[in-house]
Amino acid sequence: MGIAIYEFDGGYVIHGELEIIKLSATLEIEWVFRGGEIFVRLDGDCSFEIKGDKIHVVDWANVRYEIDRFGNG
Repeated sequence: MGIAIYEFDGGYVIHGELEIIKLSATLEIEWVFRGGEIFVRLDGDCSFEIKGDKIHVVDWANVRYEIDRFGNG
């Protein structure tokens, strides 16, 4: 997985392998979230999903994170 950009909470979320970045509508950084490992799954399944106002992500060690719209996970 490379970098992916999604609309989220009136702005954008950039999902990379090492971090998730939330940008405002004017492209200013609002928060950055990092997990314990890279955000790639060993089994090749999707490691990132937005459900409503939450971001669900799984890292290489199969640790699952639920991140709220304020960057808390």
